[in-house]
Amino acid sequence: GRFFLPLFVPLRAYALAKTQRPALDLLHFALEFCGVEADNQIEKWENILSYLSGTERNAVLFLLDGWDEVPQDKREALLADIKKLEYGFSIIITSRPSGYPRALAPTQLYEITDLPPDSIAKLITRWHTVMGQHAQASRLLNHLKDYPDLSQLARNPFLLNLLCAINIQESFANGVVLPRNRTELYSQTLAHIYTYQTNKYPANPFDRQAIS
Repeated sequence: GRFFLPLFVPLRAYALAKTQRPALDLLHFALEFCGVEADNQIEKWENILSYLSGTERNAVLFLLDGWDEVPQDKREALLADIKKLEYGFSIIITSRPSGYPRALAPTQLYEITDLPPDSIAKLITRWHTVMGQHAQASRLLNHLKDYPDLSQLARNPFLLNLLCAINIQESFANGVVLPRNRTELYSQTLAHIYTYQTNKYPANPFDRQAIS
């Protein structure tokens, strides 16, 4: 069945907050993060959730996001907090493969797979439609057909979103072409970030040499 209450926790934010507030725990932080701020309200919710934790484990679901983003020196303490939580609640932990929390013993493991070709086409079409640039979708679709290596990169949802964003840049009117490989994709993405930062914060532009 469906969970009565899902609670979302960005793990990096929690770990950093705990540095400033050592007594903080995941339940308290989760309530704060979803907008419960008054101490008396937090106490009431903690009592309710403690009661629910003693009934069925499918009453409350904790979504703990971004284990791989937690600083290494804070993971051991976080692991202890998670183990305390798992006795009463169901938990989902997300992580990139490189930061997989091997110290935990999940009962089920799921991996987000690459997008199949039909899903790539759907995402590109819908993305451009939402952005009011439906006519530009065909340009990117045809470009991926011409560059198979780039088409493989597009199976990654994050990289595909980057390609879509680059595809609708106004700079194409000045002769800029779509990237043909990973190097060009990253280079154009960084150029877009530089331009965005400079235009939005002209008094504090990116210093390319400082971060190169």
